[in-house]
Amino acid sequence: MLKVLVTVALCLAMPALAEQRFSFAAIGDMPYVRDDARLTDPEAERNRDFTGLIGRINAAGPAFTVHVGDTKSGSTVCTDAHLAYVRQLFDRFEAPLVYTPGDNEWTDCHRRGGDPLERLARIRQVYFAWPQSLGRRTLPLAVQAGYPENGRWSHGGVLFATLHVPGSNNNRRLTDEFEARNAAVLEWLRGTFARARAEDAVAVALFMQANPGWFCTRPECTGSGGDGIDGYRDLLAALDAELAAYSRPVLLVHGDTHVFSVDKPLMRDKRRVMNFTRLEVFGEDDTHAVLVGVTPDSPEVFSFLPLK
Repeated sequence: MLKVLVTVALCLAMPALAEQRFSFAAIGDMPYVRDDARLTDPEAERNRDFTGLIGRINAAGPAFTVHVGDTKSGSTVCTDAHLAYVRQLFDRFEAPLVYTPGDNEWTDCHRRGGDPLERLARIRQVYFAWPQSLGRRTLPLAVQAGYPENGRWSHGGVLFATLHVPGSNNNRRLTDEFEARNAAVLEWLRGTFARARAEDAVAVALFMQANPGWFCTRPECTGSGGDGIDGYRDLLAALDAELAAYSRPVLLVHGDTHVFSVDKPLMRDKRRVMNFTRLEVFGEDDTHAVLVGVTPDSPEVFSFLPLK
């Protein structure tokens, strides 16, 4: 009789454990549309792959998808038409779609005569008018006052947060904007870890657009030109401090340099920070997603599978 009761108890426990496991999809730096005149054509060359990827993500059934920014090339004109076009693409995702802006959508708009601050205000109107995700099914988000693109949510015991940290050196060229947003991002980062500790979260996952210099060979990363990477110094210092105070797994997902990577890039006192993992998503012509598996009761919590 005892054996039967133990067997029944184990069977009842197994579905609960299975329900804790889930996956989410991570994408970024896509679709890279070359020509604004083609934005209204859903079969345009640069978007055919992306609409196909949406279908594959929907078929995979993740709990949600996160797009880490850059929905266009930095060499194309920044227009309301593009924002509206991408918004309707995002609304084709069956599960919630959480988005954080990239540099190509606003900080780089001056390259073709646009006003970055006007573009940022418009992005907030189009994508962040309500404290919830995009997608056919929406997800309620806690958002930061004055910076609604900084969102936070929990799922399966993991705390998730977006950080508005774009490429082109975090827009440091516009000092007032950079300093205000950078302070807000640092506050949001610290608040995320404070909440993770208070709620006993099993892990933290962060999402931002920029590669702050990890294994980056572009001129701005190597010091040979470009915008530089000193605009990420405060963020990296704050992240290191939080990692020292939070021993559980932390994942940071970013885009920007278009090289799919999963590694542990942080060092402290010549020792690798082992509870920190970064994922850089595919991008540009490499139109793929990464399915991130989440197993809360496993040591690493996160696992990674490219979605072909």
